[in-house]
Amino acid sequence: MSGTKEQTERCMRAAKEGDPKAQLMLGVLYDAGDGVPQNKAEAVRWYAKAAAAGNAKAQHNLAIMYHTGQGVKQNYQHAARWYKLAAARGVAQAQFNLGLLHLKGHGVDRDRAAALKWFLIACANPDAGVKLEKYAAARDEAMRGLSGEETERARAEAAAFAPPEEARPESFEKTADGAQAEKPAASTETADGQAAPNGESATANPEPENSADATEQPPH
Repeated sequence: MSGTKEQTERCMRAAKEGDPKAQLMLGVLYDAGDGVPQNKAEAVRWYAKAAAAGNAKAQHNLAIMYHTGQGVKQNYQHAARWYKLAAARGVAQAQFNLGLLHLKGHGVDRDRAAALKWFLIACANPDAGVKLEKYAAARDEAMRGLSGEETERARAEAAAFAPPEEARPESFEKTADGAQAEKPAASTETADGQAAPNGESATANPEPENSADATEQPPH
């Protein structure tokens, strides 16, 4: 978001008054260290407030924090819970990351068919944008080893998916500093769940990505 000190102060006031959008943005500021000292625990606190109020973007970012153990103890079950809420409301990266959890069996049952369903949904999401190639690679990885019947069932479930129109979030491909969205939030994971060095190809094992909306401005 990179705003002025006055904008940051307005965002803080609105967040403290209970505005979920401002709470999300304040979480983003603390997450990125933009206009405030970087503090991942504070980011989690503000994401949690906005997520509890039903903000889908905050739900996704809170899931990321639990997924990667930033500002809070890593907890795949909590990550899955928040990804599911955000994914159901149309957040493409949450759909992708929920598929990743199913592919790995982290916080949810290891289920390639469920992973395929969510990767297919992410691929069809209009907000996939530059991530589409990665989503498609994950889709192809999940498809391997499935029977034709399992694949067709996952396709049918994905085709039937439709988030509430009024709840569908706007596209948000960038972080507050405009650059973090393409950087892994933590190390990538291999197929057996072990950490792999950052920068390793994630074609078959896509890494979690933290993102937030850089286009929104704090409340006036």
